[in-house]
Amino acid sequence: MIIDEILDAIPQWFGMHSNVMVSISGGSDSDVMLDMIINTVRDLSNVHFVFFDTGIEYRATIEHLDFLEAKYGIIIERVKPRHNVPYVCTHIGTAFISKYISEQMYRLQSHGFQWEDDDFDVLVKKYPNTKSALKWWCNMYGEGSRFNINKRKLLKEFIMDNPPTFNISAECCQSAKKAVSKQYVSDNNIDLIVTGVRKSEGGVRSVAYKSCYNEADGIGYYRPLWLLMQEDKEQYIHEHGVQLSRCYTEYGFKRTGCAGCPFDKYYISTLMKLASKERKLHRLVKNLFGKSYDYTSMYAKYKHDHRNT
Repeated sequence: MIIDEILDAIPQWFGMHSNVMVSISGGSDSDVMLDMIINTVRDLSNVHFVFFDTGIEYRATIEHLDFLEAKYGIIIERVKPRHNVPYVCTHIGTAFISKYISEQMYRLQSHGFQWEDDDFDVLVKKYPNTKSALKWWCNMYGEGSRFNINKRKLLKEFIMDNPPTFNISAECCQSAKKAVSKQYVSDNNIDLIVTGVRKSEGGVRSVAYKSCYNEADGIGYYRPLWLLMQEDKEQYIHEHGVQLSRCYTEYGFKRTGCAGCPFDKYYISTLMKLASKERKLHRLVKNLFGKSYDYTSMYAKYKHDHRNT
């Protein structure tokens, strides 16, 4: 049984490393992972439980972290980045549709691109320092490639007809999550990073890894829940009495993450729930991501209006 296999493997992986960082998010996968670790790893003296605060966290999540500390008798370090999501959105740019698309649009905007339609050879002479983004714009990555702009129906046509009037960037992910995590790992000599990623969740992370463990730059990356299916997860929650945060039990979320993130295709539903559950946070994310929400809505209408053309 997969649950038993995971429970047997966890202490072995922990035992092979001297300084472990367990990333705690307050989400359901993280909760299951934490419960498994607490129930299988005898010596936690070399384990750091860490929560990276992006600056747009649910109040329910912060409260849940306090609950987890009390329940398991642990300390969850709250680590804040140098530049959190509100800072990045205000000073660098706002996320739009996906991380990859935001990165390409940021690169083009940074070089004064005029959202023009021309051959790559022509454009690269005008904008020589942003070749990779131009390849995306000109669909140069091969037929059907997910790295081409035409992977998103009518996106190029939409942008040319409606050039963005605000700065677009995926830097919020880099600054508020990756950079601060990397710094923490360096400062604390971490040699094993443990996260609650599951393959069956789908998304970019599910195709970025091939197994529950890999190494990079002398650091191990362990995903104990990698092969855990949703039904197995629900079984574990029921049998072990894992109490989830109010984001699930009260707000009705299926998953958590950065509140109101434009990368979440269900952000409209999230906003509706925030409006009644956490009004202060609702106002914040509307202010940060409002232009992106509007631009996304314009794109959806554009596709609808042109679907038969």
